[in-house]
Amino acid sequence: GDVQTQAGHPAQVLAVAASLQRGTQAHLELPKHFDTELAALDGTGTVPQVEAALEALGPYLGLEARRPDNESGTGPDVLWTTPGGPALSMEAKTGKGEGAVYKKEDLGQLRDHHQWVRGQLGAVEVHSAFVGPAAPASPDANPDPEMVVIELEAFRGVRDRLRAALVDICAAAVPATAPSVVHDIFAERGLLWPGIYDELPKHVLREIPPGR
Repeated sequence: GDVQTQAGHPAQVLAVAASLQRGTQAHLELPKHFDTELAALDGTGTVPQVEAALEALGPYLGLEARRPDNESGTGPDVLWTTPGGPALSMEAKTGKGEGAVYKKEDLGQLRDHHQWVRGQLGAVEVHSAFVGPAAPASPDANPDPEMVVIELEAFRGVRDRLRAALVDICAAAVPATAPSVVHDIFAERGLLWPGIYDELPKHVLREIPPGR
């Protein structure tokens, strides 16, 4: 058949297709560190391990990922971007235990880092989220209407869907057809960006009831 052209595929799809190719081999394979790098999404890791796993998940999804707070001492814990956007700015709060709340300074950090990311990326749309338990804001904190919490298990769900999709892509495609097969399977499984973010289960912070 005709070799599929690269034209018309988003950067996300081309990045995923490239990640499944091993040198000059004629077949595709699951990246070998997928399971180990993403293990901490199970909720068993420390906060830094969770941050590293969230950072690693981005490129497996075909997004660019950084940890600005580690790299430059300011900005979000994890930032996912793709050419043209939108971007996702995440604050890892998985260390909050039973009875925890999102404090005034947590909210200030989310706002501050949102502005930092906008300053870095210019006109691109930016989503911000806490990644952690569905805990309420403290009584003295006043969350903005758009502040959301995404539980870590939502990202574990993405990882598991992504792994199954990549295994199927490797079985169905060769390097020449990889971009179109990635596109079709990602579209079918709701893994295209930004749809995947739109569909993630989120809690609006100001609507989370106070703990009993």
